[in-house]
Amino acid sequence: LALARAGIVQLPIRAAEAAGVAGGLVRAFGATAVIADGPLPGTDLPPLRPDPAWLDGGADPPSTAADAPDRPWIVASSSGTTGRPKAIAVTHAMEAARNRRDRQAFVHPAGEPFMTLIDPGFYNSTSAMVRCLWQGGTVVLDHGFQTFADLLRTVRERGVRFLQMTPGHLFALVEALPDGPPALPDLRVLRISSAALPPRVLDLARRRLADCVHLTYGTNEAGTLAVATPDVLADEAASVGRTLDGIQFEIVDGEDRPVAPGRAGFVRVRGPGVMDAYLGDDAATARHCRGGWFHPGDVAVRGPGGLVFLKGRSDRTMNIGGVLTAAEEIEALVLAHPAVAEAAVVPIASERYQVMPAIAVVLRHPVALAELGAHLRASPRSFPFIVTVVAALPRTPIGKIDYPATARLISEAGKAQAAPSAGNSGRSRS
Repeated sequence: LALARAGIVQLPIRAAEAAGVAGGLVRAFGATAVIADGPLPGTDLPPLRPDPAWLDGGADPPSTAADAPDRPWIVASSSGTTGRPKAIAVTHAMEAARNRRDRQAFVHPAGEPFMTLIDPGFYNSTSAMVRCLWQGGTVVLDHGFQTFADLLRTVRERGVRFLQMTPGHLFALVEALPDGPPALPDLRVLRISSAALPPRVLDLARRRLADCVHLTYGTNEAGTLAVATPDVLADEAASVGRTLDGIQFEIVDGEDRPVAPGRAGFVRVRGPGVMDAYLGDDAATARHCRGGWFHPGDVAVRGPGGLVFLKGRSDRTMNIGGVLTAAEEIEALVLAHPAVAEAAVVPIASERYQVMPAIAVVLRHPVALAELGAHLRASPRSFPFIVTVVAALPRTPIGKIDYPATARLISEAGKAQAAPSAGNSGRSRS
């Protein structure tokens, strides 16, 4: 907060980053000082200690944010789940606009304890904490827990009423909890950020954790775009809710023409708080920023009552033998089998079909791969596939599935099973 008041641009680097990664970020964005417990590996940045007086405009800050709304506040990086992460500069004006939009759905009463499980090194977490403080709420920074039981105890003891987490956090937590009364009945809001939820996980969350799930759809580039409240999810569990006021949200075809409700198309948005360029990446800017609109690459449908239904990512849609199929559609089909806890789909080259889905699954309990294959073949949409059983899906630090790493994991499993000494019990082709 002192840095923001002083007008200093912040570049979050998590302590766990490798020296090469940290050094690369420092060089790429021209960082000039570091705030840390010690030297930043891979750099020779001088230390900087914020002066609390900057919060009140006192002392002599290096610069000032007053009357400079277009000054960058923080460098935010995308999750990089499908490729190289991209970075944007969120200005003070952009963050203020996002705060106003977010408050339509999420209010922090004065003093109410708020806690996020997302690492503070990510913009999604930093902005959530700033918005809580902006409204007068209290941020709980007690992250000393090591187990799910410790987490639940911390939430109860600190009186947390608003809890934020990613789908990755939720998946692991609800799977570990037993059936019975919700573990956190006193929560007012359980905000799930960053992705849609499978209906099965949503049902488990309500029954085992708290019946106040709010699902948000948004991006680092634009902020929160839509929110599904508990009453919306009760009627349409597959929806990401309705779009918020203050943002123009359209679904268009490949020629950027708006499509009719009920038809799938590509999301585009514009308005206050939406970025207009990536930092140092002209190619990504050209792909995603056109005609004053930001195109996040999501495929969606506008349903009855203005509800938005995400159908997948345009960069995760496969042309299987001439039929366009979303990887998310296949994942949902696999997850419908009771033995499958998690699933991730990546494309692999196929001589016959051009491309085919490779499916990595984490099992809840042992099941014959032939049974999984029969389950998939029973789908009205017939397609070739490879199934590989893995112990866990690779995830990014923010908890999303890391699809490039998943592809490497499937490839390595295939090579191991192709070796003379390898068996084939963990892989199935159909």
